[in-house]
Parts: sequence; structure tokens; C-alpha cells
Amino acid sequence: MTTLLPAIPAGAVLYQRAVTNAIGATASGANSLGYLGTNKSQLEVVGQLTGQDPTDWYNFTFQNKGAVELSVTNIDGTAPVRVQVYDGTGTQLIADSQGNATQQKNYAALTSSAGYNLNAGTYAIKVTYGAGGNKAQPQDYAVQIGSGTTFTSDYRTLANATTIQTTLLGGGSLGYSPLSATASLLTSLSNGTTPSVFGALSLFNTNIFA
Repeated sequence: MTTLLPAIPAGAVLYQRAVTNAIGATASGANSLGYLGTNKSQLEVVGQLTGQDPTDWYNFTFQNKGAVELSVTNIDGTAPVRVQVYDGTGTQLIADSQGNATQQKNYAALTSSAGYNLNAGTYAIKVTYGAGGNKAQPQDYAVQIGSGTTFTSDYRTLANATTIQTTLLGGGSLGYSPLSATASLLTSLSNGTTPSVFGALSLFNTNIFA
């Protein structure tokens, strides 16, 4: 996966790790990007949206009070990804790249050089396909979060998308509708075809996991 992230400044130390984004995840199960400290750290994530895994959740903890800047790179795809910033619970929407006028204004401030003022605390970031995005194709993206004019530590997370098969075989839950899956199974039987659990579930990949 190409990152297209800018090089870190001289003297800064890069810490890198890999995680997997779970299908059907919510703010409570978001992958942590780490702690953001003004003029101390920068947080980065490189992720991928897919038809089976079209929603990614992350969180970070801001250790100070002041301006935070967000940078989003659309590595590929037919349209920009949609990025939403919430409070730590994932219930209070603060900024949205494709939300209402106030949410878009906050997002514009957040992605400007001046940044957007936040209090110390934990925040959640939700990344999904944007308007006009092609959910039949994977879409790679990168997000950077900073505060201040410099940093000495760069924490980079490489977030891999998962699949329905991997989730089920690993004992995970998809949160799909049992009625929908049963209906698909009965349709296969009535048509005389061999039912596939993975195939049945994948029919709902663009609406039940978002």
C-alpha cells in the first residue's frame, strides 16, 4: 500500500505498528492512534476502505488544550473519503467533511493551518466512502493529526482492512440481520444452488456495516 505521507523532520523518531480494522466496529472498539501532545507528537494512520469493510474508526487522546490540525490524503478512489470527528464516545459530532454547514465549517478549520481548538480528552475519527465513492473498489487514504509547529515523535499506524471470511473464522461478530441471511439462504435452496454463508453475507456489505 502506497502511503504518500511526507517525510518526518530530522531529529524526530518514527514509531510504526500494524493493526486490523474490524468489520462492524464502533467508536467503543476503535483502534487507538496514540497520544497527541502539542509540539511533542504527530499521529498518522494509513488505511483502506473496502466493500466488505467500508467504515473505519480510530481514536486519539489530546493531552493539551489548543489548536489541532488534521490532514487527509486521498491516495486513490473516485471521490474523497468522508471524515467525521466525534467526542470519545462517538455520539457528539464535532466536524464532518460532508455534514451540515456548521460541521463542514469546523472541518475546514480543523484542516487549515490554524487548526481547530479542542480541549484535552479523547476523540474519535470515523472514515467512510464519500459521496460519489465507488464501494466496489478499495480506497486507500492517510490521515495525519498534529498540534503545534513541530514534533519529536511520529506514531504511524498501518490499518489493514479485514474480510467477512476472516472475521467469522476468527470468531468475530458482523452485526448482520439474521432474517436477511436466512432469506438469502432459503432463496439459494429454492433455486437449487449450493448455499454459501460467506456469499450470502457479502450481499449486504454496503449497508449493514456502515
